[in-house]
Amino acid sequence: MTQPPLHMRLATSDDAATVLEWRNDPVARRMSLQQDAVAVADHMRWFAAALADPDRVMLVAEASSQPVGICRFDVDADHPGQAEISVNLDPAQRGRGIGRAMVRAAIDALRSCRPEIRTIVATIRAENPASIRLFEGLGFS
Repeated sequence: MTQPPLHMRLATSDDAATVLEWRNDPVARRMSLQQDAVAVADHMRWFAAALADPDRVMLVAEASSQPVGICRFDVDADHPGQAEISVNLDPAQRGRGIGRAMVRAAIDALRSCRPEIRTIVATIRAENPASIRLFEGLGFS
């Protein structure tokens, strides 16, 4: 099955509820570095602060004008040319090959808006083989 092309855009406050739903999905929580469910009020405060943070870039992937995932890049304050990536895919999109295309497109978009970032780091739980395969397939070590 051919996937529609992905479009990357900056996240907005309108994305907060969708991202919280993805974040609190049981599988996403199990694979996340922070596994506790996030309360709505806490998430809304965090999301607003994240959007305002110049050291964070949050990009939403859309397919056929529908959000399918989000990639967040956090610039390392001690290493301004480095950012850590965090990925969350719509649970309904898992297993469809969108993750790799989304991460690749997000990295390209980041390089366009923040060309000073040369190194991207991904921290992945050992219990998350799908993410390990995804990032290794993109050349991460």
